[in-house]
Amino acid sequence: MENIVNDTHKNEKGELALIPKYIKYMEYMLEIILLRLPRTEKYSIGTEYKTIMYDTFRDILFSEYMLAFKINLFGGAGR
Repeated sequence: MENIVNDTHKNEKGELALIPKYIKYMEYMLEIILLRLPRTEKYSIGTEYKTIMYDTFRDILFSEYMLAFKINLFGGAGR
């Protein structure tokens, strides 16, 4: 069986490298939504983008939790 966790997917803190990258992406998108979009698009399109971004972030955090749960449940990666 392949290893569940690959060290290249984790950063120095031991969390998935995708999490800080996605946080920076969320900050960038929120800046665009709040500062650069006109008022009508800010409320219509911006609401959809924010909902999708936060749902995706929740799924990323949940996947990291499930990965840690599987590792603890099966006694380590790759077993």
